[in-house]
Amino acid sequence: MWKLAPDVGGYHTTLNPPTKTNFPAMEIFVEFKENNASNPFQDDTTSPSFLCESEDSRTTRGQIASYVAAMSGSQFRLHIFAVIIFGTFARLMFWDKAGTIITKKFNYIATPFLVNFLQRFNSLSSKQCGYDPSVKPCP
Repeated sequence: MWKLAPDVGGYHTTLNPPTKTNFPAMEIFVEFKENNASNPFQDDTTSPSFLCESEDSRTTRGQIASYVAAMSGSQFRLHIFAVIIFGTFARLMFWDKAGTIITKKFNYIATPFLVNFLQRFNSLSSKQCGYDPSVKPCP
């Protein structure tokens, strides 16, 4: 089993960095895996499933899903962004109540995709980050 703590949690710049995982305040997370064996998805279009079925892959999917569930269960969110990095490859993920959109794997060292995404994510509004604008604090 794993502990309920992604490798990197992204928090709003107005918050002091937490000393431990704080799902109610987390805006995005990144999970690192050592190599492609933990890649939870495949890009092989000839396969009937986009899921990799190795034990490591299934464990990684469960781990990521548990982080999304922890964020969703502790915040009023419409969607969540996440990143998984395995070896020199990465995938961007967008989770909402209807499902998940996952990019094809890309080499984050050879391409600017990850840096561009993180720069753009950093400039998103709260609503664009996935916070539900219909929820207001009680007076």
